[in-house]
Amino acid sequence: MGKNIVLFIMVIGIWAIFYQLGRSSVPIRSADTRTISCPSTPEVQPIKTKANIVAQAAAKKSQPQLQKNIEFAYVLNANSVTISQCPIDSNTGLIEDCASTGKGFNAPNRIILNKARTLAYVANKGSSTISLCKINPVNGDFENCKATGDGFTIPASIIIEEQRNAAYIANQSDSSISKCRYNMVNGTLSACYKFSIAGLLVPTAFAANINHNFLYISSAANDSVYVCHIGGRNSGLSNCHSTGYGFDAPQAISLDKNSIHAYVTNNGSHMISLCDVNNNNGELSNCILTGSGFNGLTDFDFNSEGTAAYITNASVLSVCKINQMSGELYDCKNAGGRFNTPAGITLYKVNRSITD
Repeated sequence: MGKNIVLFIMVIGIWAIFYQLGRSSVPIRSADTRTISCPSTPEVQPIKTKANIVAQAAAKKSQPQLQKNIEFAYVLNANSVTISQCPIDSNTGLIEDCASTGKGFNAPNRIILNKARTLAYVANKGSSTISLCKINPVNGDFENCKATGDGFTIPASIIIEEQRNAAYIANQSDSSISKCRYNMVNGTLSACYKFSIAGLLVPTAFAANINHNFLYISSAANDSVYVCHIGGRNSGLSNCHSTGYGFDAPQAISLDKNSIHAYVTNNGSHMISLCDVNNNNGELSNCILTGSGFNGLTDFDFNSEGTAAYITNASVLSVCKINQMSGELYDCKNAGGRFNTPAGITLYKVNRSITD
């Protein structure tokens, strides 16, 4: 029996050996090397809290944006040394918050821009000077203002005739007109001299027709508007005489862009005269009164579309709509703003880089 047990153990051992050899002979499968795509982790969105919203709004506000076609009204404060720069709301036509611009003014009375609208000329009655300022094309600010020309005596107004290299300045103290050489490159005035026009008393403002062959001068002391023929580059004004009627201490004269209508501000009657313009002979005719609600009228200018007029009064700025057929003013109202005896005005449109 012991022999049988030994034999049984040997058989079991042999079977175990062959079993192990059988397992090791099974082919080993290679690992799958294909890339398995796993779903990406979704981006975690920030929780919309009040603090996050405020922070995003502040970040947006700090980024400058270009806002095109902002129109400014420049209002001269005659009883001070400042010029107010006021943005105009394109929807309402009313002015918004005004800021002071430029330096070196003294009782500024009238303002005019050159044809390219890169330079501003300001007549200062307080210092008997003409200020020349560069206009920043981005924000409309007046920069590098300095006096130009000389020999003026309480200048009330100025006009530039670029095609004749000339500037004309109205001197109120002696009722004379100064003519200066206009530098086409830098805009400075030089070689100024005075001359008189028969009958002209206390000249207050200028306007030129569309062809620039007639110059109009308002004469406050004798309730008149004079028209002169503009000569060539080396000549002056000629054939000056009064034209139109019904004026009362006229302070300014403005012609629309096609020189069809002339508007005259009458400080005495607190009314505006509207006259037809004859561009063949320069005469004003068919003068009537238009608009309402004025007091102590001074200056007058149009918006860039020619659909509204902005008019300086003794203490406020008026805006009126313009009938495009008849030229009459209507729906006149206070344009807003606070001024210190507004005397002169001009409008200017820029592409301005601003922040929201």
